[in-house]
Amino acid sequence: TRKAVKNLYLSDETTQSLDASWELDDPTVESYRISYTDLSRDQGEESISIGGSQKSTVLQPLLPDTRYKVTVTPVYGDGRDGISASAMGSTLPLLSPENLRVSEESYNRFRVSWDPPQSPTEGYRIVYRPIYVQGPLLETTVGEDVNSILLLNLLSGTEYSVQVMAFYPAGLSEPQLIKAKTLFLGISGLSTYQVHPNSMCVQWQPLLHATLYRVSIQSTLSEYMYWWRLCQFT
Repeated sequence: TRKAVKNLYLSDETTQSLDASWELDDPTVESYRISYTDLSRDQGEESISIGGSQKSTVLQPLLPDTRYKVTVTPVYGDGRDGISASAMGSTLPLLSPENLRVSEESYNRFRVSWDPPQSPTEGYRIVYRPIYVQGPLLETTVGEDVNSILLLNLLSGTEYSVQVMAFYPAGLSEPQLIKAKTLFLGISGLSTYQVHPNSMCVQWQPLLHATLYRVSIQSTLSEYMYWWRLCQFT
């Protein structure tokens, strides 16, 4: 009497693979035929064969986010099939990074961070460009163990659109979008007060990280210009 495959178990799902393991205590089994079918598409059955001493295998490459029917059939030396077993399993979707956030904003840079998806990735693709002014579409990539990037050489006072995608052997995830703006590198809120015949005070909005300001005054009655330097403005 030939025994049936039992305890067929599908585990360790990734975006492109499923691990299959089973039990069958029968030393006369010469090989196993593992067949798998994509249940969501009208495609034919695929199969692989492994030695009779093996009780597990990895099915790959599979489609992401897809449900499969897996059947394990023992094959004996006389070419006849034994009693098979089947199980259902699904590959993981191409999950996107989550919780995008911006920090370390400065005049020509900012940092974008994210939480990695549950699916193991091969890295991330970051695409960014200015929103309201003309500028090139820029992109860069980082490895799977990186979850933030400092984007440099940006335009000051400019809002950017940033997309972060995870990439897998099966392709790219859907992009996650965030907007970020560099600080304005310029003086704003300039005004005068306590104006007298031979003096006046000038005030403006301070710039983050600025330690030195140059102030110039030009008379409207002549082309002569005066220069002052104010150090360590507070």
